[in-house]
Amino acid sequence: MLKIKSPINNKINYNENDKNDINNLDKNTDEEASIFFNFLKKKPHSIYVFGKLIGLLNDYSLEFKNLRALCVGSDFLKEYLTVKFFTNKLDCIDLDQSIIEDHKFLANKYKLNIGYEKKDIFNFDTSPYEILLLYQMDYNFSDLQLKDIISKFSNKPKKFIVVMSPSIFNLTILNNPLIIFFNLFSYIYFLFKKIILDIKFLKNKNYEVNYKRTSHEIIKLFQKLNFKLVKKEYFLVNNQNYSLYLFKN
Repeated sequence: MLKIKSPINNKINYNENDKNDINNLDKNTDEEASIFFNFLKKKPHSIYVFGKLIGLLNDYSLEFKNLRALCVGSDFLKEYLTVKFFTNKLDCIDLDQSIIEDHKFLANKYKLNIGYEKKDIFNFDTSPYEILLLYQMDYNFSDLQLKDIISKFSNKPKKFIVVMSPSIFNLTILNNPLIIFFNLFSYIYFLFKKIILDIKFLKNKNYEVNYKRTSHEIIKLFQKLNFKLVKKEYFLVNNQNYSLYLFKN
């Protein structure tokens, strides 16, 4: 696992996405489709990635419909698509009150069954949920933090965790040389970046850390907590390597 240091970001939300994506939506329109087309114009790769996730989870679509899901960190596009394709019961927590208010407004406006709360995942009871959604969240948490989140969630059998990440190195996909080359180059790049940033922040302690793991490391971490890998997919889009995982205990 690589620990990448960077200057502290003053934003306190889990999600790295620009809040202007929501602020720029036409909140006065009654056209629900405007949400989808707004994001299609701004972030076509997000639609593509979620389409891949729909394909990955297709075998579980009927089972997921009646299960209660929790999304850590709010990205309204992903939450909108989640209730449309996977589950009728979705709650979402984030640390940014303005994001919670914006997304709650849109969910109420379009009568979407999504609950929003300003909560910290480490002080939130996840036991009532059957599905945990970590959409681009893994790199915000250390191994110990991830273990804490997973352990508290796994109080009962037949629970699912969905991981969507652009931050995992996939170095063992023998049938796709392009992905191997891309990931190997990325790993070397971030290794040098880590060394440079470690030197830069040697005396300056005003930094935050993101965590980048290999596919082997993330799968092994979940397996140690009795979550078996059920499905996975790796692909390149928008100059990023995406990893999709479905784990079940």
